[in-house]
Amino acid sequence: MSVVYLKKTTKPEEIFSLLEEMNPDLPSDHVFIKPNIVAPFDRTSGIVTDPEVVRGLIEYLRSRGIRNITIGELPGLGVDTEHAFEVSGFRKLADEAKVNLVDLNKQEVIDVPWAWGIIKIPRIARESYYVNVAKLKTHMNTTVSLGLKNQKGLLSSSTKKLMHNEGLHNPLIELAKVERPNLTVIDGIIGLEGDGPCSSGQRIKSDVLIASSDILAADVTGCRVMGIDPLHVQHIRLASEAGIGDIHPEVRGELLENVSIRFKRANERHRKIFRFTQWRNPRACSMCGSELSAAIKRIAKTPRLAITIGPKFAYRFLFAGIDVVSGREATVPGSHSGILCLGNCTKELAENNGYVWVTGCPPKMQDIIDGFRRL
Repeated sequence: MSVVYLKKTTKPEEIFSLLEEMNPDLPSDHVFIKPNIVAPFDRTSGIVTDPEVVRGLIEYLRSRGIRNITIGELPGLGVDTEHAFEVSGFRKLADEAKVNLVDLNKQEVIDVPWAWGIIKIPRIARESYYVNVAKLKTHMNTTVSLGLKNQKGLLSSSTKKLMHNEGLHNPLIELAKVERPNLTVIDGIIGLEGDGPCSSGQRIKSDVLIASSDILAADVTGCRVMGIDPLHVQHIRLASEAGIGDIHPEVRGELLENVSIRFKRANERHRKIFRFTQWRNPRACSMCGSELSAAIKRIAKTPRLAITIGPKFAYRFLFAGIDVVSGREATVPGSHSGILCLGNCTKELAENNGYVWVTGCPPKMQDIIDGFRRL
């Protein structure tokens, strides 16, 4: 039976004492840390791993005599990695803690066979003691974003697109079959509920840290902390069926009932506000949704845009309707007007039906604003 260590705390640095209790088997040489830095958000957002959790992890590793430590990440599609490092606080952490911080897109890779031919895994993850430091988040396409989902950040943009095209759940399991962390930590000091994993979600003080050498056991516990049945999460159920890990682990430290908070789940069918509807598609990447949210906020907060397109946007938003679709094999349910198609995946749908189309993978915020103007 796998063991999960659970700690109720408001202090990210207490990962040190949690790991002391866990006493994981550690190497004598190199440790690679993979946080979740999906986009340029700060540590209070609930969207990215808190760098202070990683600071506590580094201090623990050094207390065990490990000096060679590297942090690495490849953020979401279209995100500037260095900008994400700066805004999230990881560039500052790396400088202060004197550890390496690398863009995985620039690292040497190893070809590994998997279900879709060959997958390229960063050598640094493959050949080091690998620590996966995920966030406690809900997700509009995969129900939750925890340890298994966080592994997607190891991969190139082209492989991420393939995973979205295949619906994410099965590719996450196939990835776990060929690459799995030695240690998984879930940062739930501040979580994200609702339409995560990015800016459409809402931060929630969840005050919990989770650690296990079994990635599935950690994810199962994360689900239970959020009040979500892990067997209702497709990739977690598939992981259990594939023997990835233990779906009934022993939990040590806090009692689950003392830390559980019922997170609001994402609406996996659509996001609807008045007559504005963003239709969900499991084959669409979350960065399309993040850029869409950023575009709407920019229209609302920029006086020039509020004057030039704000009234027409507001009329559609409140009365005439706007329907936004994205992702491979996207469809528009029922009869609608004011269709906006986001991303390269929807080009054929837009051209065949005369809908407004915004190019890009993902489309840029300004192009989405121009798309609203064309409506």
